[in-house]
Amino acid sequence: MKYRFDSTARAASQAVRPRRARRAPARAMRIRTPFALESVEALEVRRADTIRTLAARQRFRGPVIAVVNGEPVLRKNRGWSRRIRRGDTIAFAEQPAGGEGSKNIFRTVLNIAIVVAATSFLGPAGLGLTGVALAGGVLAVQVASGYLLNALMPPEASGGMGFRGGETASPTYNLGTSQNRARLNQVRPRQYGRHLIVPDLDTAPYAEYAGNDQYLYQVLNCGLGAYATHAVRLAETDLWTETDGDTGNFDDVTLEFLAPGQPVTLFPTGVIAAAEVNGIALPGTNEDGAGWSGPFVCNPAGTEAKFLAFDFEWQQGAGRYTDSGGLVSVTTRLRLEVREIDDAGDPAGDWELLKETDYVFSTLTPQRLSERFPVASGRYEVRVQRVNDAAAVTDDKARDAVSWTGLRAYLTGETGSLDCTRIAVRMRASGQLSGLSSRLFRVLQTAKLPVYQGRDEAGEPQWSGPQETRSIFAAAADIARNGEYGGGLPDACIDLDKLASLEATWEARGDTFDGVFDTKTSCWAALQDVLRAGRAEPQMAGDVLTVQRDEPRSVTSAVFSPENIAAGSFGIDYVFADPDTPDAVIVEFWNEDIWGPDEVLANLPGSTAENPARISLFGVTDRARAWRYGMYLAACNRYRRTFPYLASGLEGRLLSRGKKVLISHPLPEWGASVEVVSYTANSRLLRVEDKVRLGEGQNWITLRNRKGKPWGPCRVEAGPSPKQLVLHEDDIASLGSPASFVVMDETRERTVAVVGEAGGDADQADGPLACLVVTSAPAAGERVTLAFNNDDPRVYTADEGEPPAANDNPAPPSIPARPVLQPIVVSQNIGTVYAPRLAYSARPAASATDYLWSLSYDHITWTAIKEGGEGTSGEIDVRPTTVWIACTVIGPGGRDRKEAFRDLTVTEAAPGEVTGLSPHPLAEQVMLDFALPRANGGTEEGLRGVLARYSASSGFDPADGEALDDTVFTVRHEPAVTRLLVPLIASPTYIRVAAYNVFGEAGLNWSSEISVTPQKLTSANFSAAVVEALANAEALEGEWVVRLDANGRIAGVAIVQEGETGETVTAGWLVDRFQIAHPSVNDGDPFPAFVVEEGVVKVNDLVANTVTAENIYAALIEAGTLFALSLASPLGEGETLDDAKLVIDTQAPYILMRKPGP
Repeated sequence: MKYRFDSTARAASQAVRPRRARRAPARAMRIRTPFALESVEALEVRRADTIRTLAARQRFRGPVIAVVNGEPVLRKNRGWSRRIRRGDTIAFAEQPAGGEGSKNIFRTVLNIAIVVAATSFLGPAGLGLTGVALAGGVLAVQVASGYLLNALMPPEASGGMGFRGGETASPTYNLGTSQNRARLNQVRPRQYGRHLIVPDLDTAPYAEYAGNDQYLYQVLNCGLGAYATHAVRLAETDLWTETDGDTGNFDDVTLEFLAPGQPVTLFPTGVIAAAEVNGIALPGTNEDGAGWSGPFVCNPAGTEAKFLAFDFEWQQGAGRYTDSGGLVSVTTRLRLEVREIDDAGDPAGDWELLKETDYVFSTLTPQRLSERFPVASGRYEVRVQRVNDAAAVTDDKARDAVSWTGLRAYLTGETGSLDCTRIAVRMRASGQLSGLSSRLFRVLQTAKLPVYQGRDEAGEPQWSGPQETRSIFAAAADIARNGEYGGGLPDACIDLDKLASLEATWEARGDTFDGVFDTKTSCWAALQDVLRAGRAEPQMAGDVLTVQRDEPRSVTSAVFSPENIAAGSFGIDYVFADPDTPDAVIVEFWNEDIWGPDEVLANLPGSTAENPARISLFGVTDRARAWRYGMYLAACNRYRRTFPYLASGLEGRLLSRGKKVLISHPLPEWGASVEVVSYTANSRLLRVEDKVRLGEGQNWITLRNRKGKPWGPCRVEAGPSPKQLVLHEDDIASLGSPASFVVMDETRERTVAVVGEAGGDADQADGPLACLVVTSAPAAGERVTLAFNNDDPRVYTADEGEPPAANDNPAPPSIPARPVLQPIVVSQNIGTVYAPRLAYSARPAASATDYLWSLSYDHITWTAIKEGGEGTSGEIDVRPTTVWIACTVIGPGGRDRKEAFRDLTVTEAAPGEVTGLSPHPLAEQVMLDFALPRANGGTEEGLRGVLARYSASSGFDPADGEALDDTVFTVRHEPAVTRLLVPLIASPTYIRVAAYNVFGEAGLNWSSEISVTPQKLTSANFSAAVVEALANAEALEGEWVVRLDANGRIAGVAIVQEGETGETVTAGWLVDRFQIAHPSVNDGDPFPAFVVEEGVVKVNDLVANTVTAENIYAALIEAGTLFALSLASPLGEGETLDDAKLVIDTQAPYILMRKPGP
């Protein structure tokens, strides 16, 4: 079974489910040299291409193998006539010419396998080509001074935290105060092993009120897959443990644990809050602004709501004090209405009543409540209105102001990450749970993964269900097999048997992987991280993922001697220590004892640890294991410093990275290499062509069989003659007799043997040197260039023992890296020319805890515009001029700042002319209506205000600066309006009007001049009868009578002629409110004519200069409440209300105006 592994999709896939998309275009490549990915060349695929037409354009000079989607395709049977389709991957592999050419079937099959692997998992890391550079066709190890030397498994550079860094800050491994946040457009975490995490918020949290208590609802996302939860903490205090359950440390906190696939049942999720509803005052019917608040849209287009919720708050409480100091209730009556709308926002029905009810309180404690209503699934808008009077308007002892503080829509369907383990939290806001502490949840958990159970009788792999495990094997297998966030490899493409054998080693050593992938990484990098915890690395063997652990190798994969080493190709690189070479290792890791960063020093015997190297170890949370890894690295750095290289034949292609070989060569005197002449099985006597000098210690011999594979090592002793050797009987019994492959005629190449005291230390070896393959690359013809590293057995014993005792006063953790901010993005103007608006954003920076945005118009004075841990984007209205926007990112390791500039300056041009002047004169002023300048079918953009210039002289120049405030006067208003109130200073008064914009008042387009004559009220405005009556007003005797109906409304007005009694005229008013409006006072807004101060009714200060009357005294029953009111002008000694010149009595059944006597 073949499996195509797409490097751009699988190897670079993130721990988040990818979106489905169209099939990618076809890809084609030309592999000039198999096994050397540097030789891969991308090819252009044209529409209607077949394999044949694509190959013809390349002009190959030799034999070519075509591999399509991992399968070889032959020319015969019209195989190359196949049309290339979208999503296809085509590879052409050129075969080396000369020698046996394409007749060598073994070479052809091997090249096909290499091409399949290359097209399936393209990338140097996938083939193990790391740590070695290819220069001039020869592989040479590149070693930088001051770095640890480990060619096989280079350590992870220090990140200061013991984890793999990413583009964004990790909530779990952040040195600052990590908070539960909804990390938008970020990867969902995947944990392996046991760890304490800071979970993300799975959905937007929200709050509701119940019994004046606020409850917070939020869902914590603990990561992809299933987990066993051990404890839930709030900051550092246990809230819940698996042994005790609720610890009782916090009140009113309810948890619901949700396995993958389980919906939240504790409370509704998918709640959207309307940002525009926040503290909207709801005035009573007796207050200004009374009426509907809204409508406001509840849920976005494309969504459906099933519940609507409203929050209301009486911030000062609600109640009224009595004269005796008691508190009585007051009532607030609210009406809530809803209307369905479509996705365009247009009404889809009529307004319907949700609820109209009374809220009665008698407390001055702030009151808050939430109302939730079920609705048919749909999109809605709502409005709210207070439908009774506000008591506080007429009674200063009452408090009943109410605000609409929240609007929420509960959407249909299950929201959140159903493929994750989640915890639903319902908590009551209290002194224990502040706004900050509610975002400090931490969870201790262990991953549940399928565990390998071996193979059944048919040889098929068997897996358990998800179970609690810290296994390295289980974690690596999940990354490789999982189709949602991993590689999606079938079991046939994973070397499960090799992993199972290594699992036994890891279990015996106590090696586990305990880490959280919550930042961007590739599947291959994740595999490297997991396997590094077990001192192993992933490799690709064709299309099979396998694993190589750096441990003692019992099998030698090849033997190299001058007989199979290309002449002139052998060389050795010795890397000597210098003053900058590290002599110890400091391992940074995340310690499970404190669940924080820690470090441990690993130094070999004899080391002074004066120049330690610092490395980061991700996934290891145990101090002893971190120390063991450091000792292994220190031993590699000390003992593996010899790097042989050579060129060989095709057998070199059979070697993979990490395989053990023996190298015998006379140049460094690594053992003796001789050809075998004959072998006698009975006497175990091996006759060689040349004399062999054996060492003083135990000597070993290794033979290379006909397939190029080594036979041995076998103990050997000197024979009867210098050219004879005797093989050890016990070793022959275990290895098998060499008689089956030793060549003893001239028809084939003789068998080669290497003899000596085998070892891995190049300085002490008297026999062939044991080495490990670092990498290989094709050379000219059929040659393969190989690079090796000496295999010293002291590396494998260096980590034996116990780590040094932990320091009781450890050094402070290393300073984390300063967050680095990428260039910020500021949009072009998304507003209008004169009212520009800019959108700004920045990519999240690793380890950042806060983002501070600021604005400047001169690059000198800066104004903060946004701040917060989630503030990576926003919008702002700016002035039409030069604009600088800056972002400062702050983290534990420091800060970084970036700026962006936009020039929004517009051309200085005055607005058009004001037209349609229409005056409405009064006695001393004129209401002047007009039309603002128009452009592009609407009011001209960018108007800042309007002004009128007026004078007593006709033909005045409104732009004459010398005349201003002398003979020419100005009235202006901002923003621009269509009516001005202009004083009339003469009869007539001459007026001109203009509009202006942000560029000021110079060069304006003035309207034509108009003249306005004041309107006076004279005797000419009345009839002759009225004029005569006014002249004889003292002779009038009569009574104005205003009749009232049962509700106190005016029913009619009449004049009644009095008799000889000479009764005076009486007037009275029974009113709720007596207000005056005049354009020259209070901007034309109505205002009360009288105010009450300490029980005394006085003329309002706003009209004190206009209304010249003496104070009017009043007697109030129930202070502050107008149950009954009598108003009268000042009374003389002994006088009663019947003697007053003016009387207003609210208890009278009608209103009388009485003409006072002499």
